[in-house]
Amino acid sequence: MTDRRIFISYNQKDGEVARMLDASLQVAGARTFLDQRDILVGDSITQEVYRGLESSTDLLYLISANSAGSKWVAEELTVAKTRQRSQDGYRILPVLIDDTQPPLGIAHLRYADLREWRDPQVYRREMLELLRSLGMEPLLSDHRQVSWWITNRSRMQPHRELIQEAYHLLDTALSYQQYFDNTWDRGPHYWAWKISFGDIGVDTQCSALARLIATLHDAGRRSGPIIQAAQAVNEVRRRRFYSEAAVREVCDHLGLILGALRDLDAEAMTVVGATIGADPLPEGGPAAL
Repeated sequence: MTDRRIFISYNQKDGEVARMLDASLQVAGARTFLDQRDILVGDSITQEVYRGLESSTDLLYLISANSAGSKWVAEELTVAKTRQRSQDGYRILPVLIDDTQPPLGIAHLRYADLREWRDPQVYRREMLELLRSLGMEPLLSDHRQVSWWITNRSRMQPHRELIQEAYHLLDTALSYQQYFDNTWDRGPHYWAWKISFGDIGVDTQCSALARLIATLHDAGRRSGPIIQAAQAVNEVRRRRFYSEAAVREVCDHLGLILGALRDLDAEAMTVVGATIGADPLPEGGPAAL
């Protein structure tokens, strides 16, 4: 675990890529502040944001048309620039996710180019650059891990697809809850929770995935975070209650699992592509070999 704590500054409309970056940074050993996870119902948004900025060592700043028009994001950048002037080692790391021009105040900084962030190869390349900028050791696959991935990816896929479905349901429920007057016994979270743990059986899927990924080499780094997150999902389930905090907690754990698997995919596909001297494998993976 690194001593870096990264505050992720973004507009809510860019939440998907922000959560991807958050999961990748956590898997790599960084601590992060993401408002969707770290600001709970009843918390003062302003107070928690400033507290998160105060405890951070770096600001990951997502540049987009959405963030360019956000007063919150502009304020977070202003605070970070003030901290950078007064604290040695504080870094602002711009991440460009569309064709928007960077703000003048950070236009001189090199940015990570994630305009094609849905492309696994682009995402992997820029994430490795971010980790190096943070002084963190990139998590790279060796040939044993790639061999494991080729053998087991098809076995993981059904579990992964159902975990993705549950994650989408719970994340959507959290997004729409604001329209239901926080009535958790009748709101969308109840049905999302019921489908996720009843019809989908996401806790069972997480357990099955954890058993499979436990056979992956280097469990302490590659498979460790996935196994821990899967166990945490089951622990929340055993509490047998429905609340916004529980839904958010499960959603965070599922996001971490999916992020770790996505990083493994991108790394393994790149290694295989380089080994056979061809273009990187398509999303279908080793079936194309």
